Amino acid sequence: ARLRTAAGAALVALRLVAASAALRVAPRSLNAQDQEHTVTVVSFNLFWWHVQLTNSFPALHARIAGERPFDLIGFQECEDVRSTLLQSGLDRFDSFQGPAPNPCPLAWNRDVFEKLCEPASQWVAQDQWGDRHMSWVRLRHRISDKNVFFANTHGPLNDCSDSLGSNWRLGLEQHIQVGDIAFFTGDFNCPSGTPALNKVKSLFENEWDGGIDHILSTGAMVLGESKPGSPSDHPLIRGVFRLSGPSLDRPLRGPSCGEVDIGADYRGGDLPGEGLPSVSVEACAATCRDRQGCRFFTFVHATGGCYLKAVATPGRVESDCCTSGAPACGDVPAIGAPTAPARGCGVWEEGVEYGGGDLAAGVDSGDVAACREACRKQPRCASFTFVKASRVCFLKGGVPGSEANDCCISGTRPCSKDLDIASSGSTVVLESVEGAVPHTTTFGASQGVQDALSNGARSRTRKTFIVIAVWAVAGFGGM
Repeated sequence: ARLRTAAGAALVALRLVAASAALRVAPRSLNAQDQEHTVTVVSFNLFWWHVQLTNSFPALHARIAGERPFDLIGFQECEDVRSTLLQSGLDRFDSFQGPAPNPCPLAWNRDVFEKLCEPASQWVAQDQWGDRHMSWVRLRHRISDKNVFFANTHGPLNDCSDSLGSNWRLGLEQHIQVGDIAFFTGDFNCPSGTPALNKVKSLFENEWDGGIDHILSTGAMVLGESKPGSPSDHPLIRGVFRLSGPSLDRPLRGPSCGEVDIGADYRGGDLPGEGLPSVSVEACAATCRDRQGCRFFTFVHATGGCYLKAVATPGRVESDCCTSGAPACGDVPAIGAPTAPARGCGVWEEGVEYGGGDLAAGVDSGDVAACREACRKQPRCASFTFVKASRVCFLKGGVPGSEANDCCISGTRPCSKDLDIASSGSTVVLESVEGAVPHTTTFGASQGVQDALSNGARSRTRKTFIVIAVWAVAGFGGM
């Protein structure tokens, strides 16, 4: 709602048309049991900055209060969900604010629902206003004893791509569980028919379409309405859905074994116990595979601590401290067996192909540097393979097995720091940028290797890559 440029004119017009018109689907008849097994869901973008500028909060709170009773509500552009609920007479609601900027809080009536797990959020996109997320919580409907998955989002401006839809869909697939009735609300900033919405809507059987505001559900819709939302520039949309319909009878997507998320710390959701000592990322992944209830793990490089997670990617934070990922596949040796050294971030391997694990079909890329940059920009990319003859770039969701092949150049996701030294088997890769001086002494290499690396970095004024064989160098420690 903050954008007032020509690029956002179409979305603004769509909002205003929807906000000014009261649209309604006639209610279906319900018997007494169905009435007890229904949930009323609201989604509302509060136009916070403008309401604050015009001191219109009393009118906004009255607008929300006028929609009572309802059970679930997803807010967008809401900087303080607790205050909003209290000022709107919704003191029986619990809530989750979620990350800033562009918050997308959600709230639920605790008299109607019992919380099954702590709410969480996941990054989905970025635009000129900063990061965009989706947030969710799992609940139990007290009367029907049905489990409910409730998610909310505020989508980016000027991006309704298939990639955005894939990020939304991934968050849903990883967290909706068997038996859940699912609801997904939000100001998606995308109308129906766009690639992003098509990708998400294929998971849901019913929706209320409010223009760029939507309520999606796997439950049968009984009633849908778009009402004027003044003083917001969005409509307030509302839907009533049955919980007695079919629920999810199979996982949407189990975690893909062996997937590795380099440079990521999954915070929270730990299984009981402190971090377990582990010799490598691979050993930590194998421990997760062999521990009942472990869905993901985080390995801390400095301490060798292995943290096992009961929930998927809670509080993902980009950090070179760690590598996180899914449990090892069944054919990976158990902990204590010999394992290949872990590849750190920033590794570049000439004449090597990483097999499998593709996020999508290969895309044209001018050179290997462009392929590497594409991996850096894709949040789910852990590694890449560049095919030299066709100049096709394949982005990988993990760091799969490798094999010698002159066709290709492969590597892992670039490090976030300007300078990184990583070990891969018997290869040391130094990534140097102009003006950077490596601090090789911290990595345990012999003085000869330190001198070679230091001299090599100083001898170049543009970005270069130096590969030095160290099979015979004693005392070199892997990272």
